[in-house]
Amino acid sequence: MIMIYTFIALSMPTVVFAVVNILFFGFNLDWFPTQGSVDVTLATGSFAYIISRVHHLILPAVTLALISTVAIIYYLRSEIIDYETSDFVLTARSKGATENKIYTNHILRNAFLPIASTIGFVITGLFTGSVFIETTFGYPGMGELFISSIVSRDFPVANTLVMFYAVLTVVAIALSDIIISIIDPRIRIK
Repeated sequence: MIMIYTFIALSMPTVVFAVVNILFFGFNLDWFPTQGSVDVTLATGSFAYIISRVHHLILPAVTLALISTVAIIYYLRSEIIDYETSDFVLTARSKGATENKIYTNHILRNAFLPIASTIGFVITGLFTGSVFIETTFGYPGMGELFISSIVSRDFPVANTLVMFYAVLTVVAIALSDIIISIIDPRIRIK
């Protein structure tokens, strides 16, 4: 099931995945609204207003999260499969270590290293992917602000958002380096 999901989601563009979710969950099942961020008939600040905000946010957030986590799931699965037959795992099994201890101490610890190195790009992708999601769902946010500033030729806003995304990329990559040094102590600077 995981492989089928990852192959489909990796080959599908974000906009197409968003439109499929809108058609299925918004129109066919009528579970979620398809446009906007809140029901305009509700009074601002009321409990119903807050619930409406959350209800409008669920489908775009889940769509973006599912698309963004596909690469992580794919890499983690392949790394786990690779490490399950490694010599150090076979040695730990022959010494009588429990499967739980083998997975937590040996397999997962090593399998998370490539994912930790790409987590910065995943965080950046969440923000830059929001451009497509917010435009498709008509959800007001930074992504829609970026597109509307380009269309209306508001270059100071567009440049500010580009700089924000650049700073976010640098911070996210630094965060992934910190995570790698926590997971693998061999990488720490002495």
